Amino acid sequence: MRDKRSSPLKTSPATAPQSAPQSAVSLDWRQSAVSLDWRKLCEMMYHAFVELRMLGWAGKSEQAADLADAFHNLPNGIWHDDFSLQFFRDSFVGAYQRKYPEGRVRDYVAMVDEIIGMRD
Repeated sequence: MRDKRSSPLKTSPATAPQSAPQSAVSLDWRQSAVSLDWRKLCEMMYHAFVELRMLGWAGKSEQAADLADAFHNLPNGIWHDDFSLQFFRDSFVGAYQRKYPEGRVRDYVAMVDEIIGMRD
């Protein structure tokens, strides 16, 4: 039986979590330029999910699969040091838009270009 006087939320110095590395603590991601990129990329993923739903309702399964293919690596990729917006633009959303020049809800290439332009 657990001692009723001890709180499960209390930690002793021996069990306290170790602090994060200094590099992680020194960067407030909510204030960084990178967070603006991520916010815009998340907004773009939101629009892609909405478009996926619309494509599914319209019975356009191949186009929905191609749009999912263009975006499925983005949530994981943005956390990698070697992530490149230009590569994502050219190889994924650009390829999708070349295949579907008509019948798209959003211009994802323009959205990525806007993010790249904000960096300049």
